Amino acid sequence: MKKWLVQRYQTSSVYELRQRLRGLYKPRPLRSCRTYIHDLVTREIQDQIFMEVYWVSPPVGPGPGASIYIIDDEVMRFDCFGSDAGHYHFNIRQSKFLPNGEKTRIFFPDGTVEDQIENATVQLRRNLDYGRGLNTDPRIRAVKIDQTAVDEAAEWMRDELLGIAAVERDIRPAVC
Repeated sequence: MKKWLVQRYQTSSVYELRQRLRGLYKPRPLRSCRTYIHDLVTREIQDQIFMEVYWVSPPVGPGPGASIYIIDDEVMRFDCFGSDAGHYHFNIRQSKFLPNGEKTRIFFPDGTVEDQIENATVQLRRNLDYGRGLNTDPRIRAVKIDQTAVDEAAEWMRDELLGIAAVERDIRPAVC
C-alpha cells in the first residue's frame, strides 16, 4: 500500500471511529498484571481514581514506578529508573492505537532515582488534570478531580516509592 494512502486513512474519521471503538471494548489490563511488576501497593485517591505503586524489574526496569487510573484507564505512569532512563507517560492505552505505537515518553532530567521520585510527585500534583483532559474517553474527561486528595496521594506516592526503592536496593543486586 502506498504511504500516502496509509497517512490519509489514519487521519480520516473512519480511522478515528475505529480506534475509539477499539479502545472502548478492548479489555484494559492493569500494569500490575505484568510479570515484571513486584511489591504492589494500591491506594484510592478519590471515587473513580486510584493509584498503584510498585517495583519494576528487568527487562523494563529496574526501579520504582506508579500508575494512576481513572475509571480503570491508566492516565499517568511514572518510571523512576534513575540516570537518563526515568520517564513518565500520559494515557498509555490510547497511545498504543496511534500509528507509531507507544511513543509517549516524557523524560525526567538526568538524576538519581530519588530526584526522579520528587519530580514525579510534582508532575502528579500539577498534571493529573491535564492528563485527564487529554484522554479520548468522555467519561474520564467528565471526572472532577479533588486537588486536595491528589496532593495527599502525591505525598503518599513519594513515601511509598522511596520506601520501595530503599528495600529493593537491599534485596536485589544491581544488574550489570
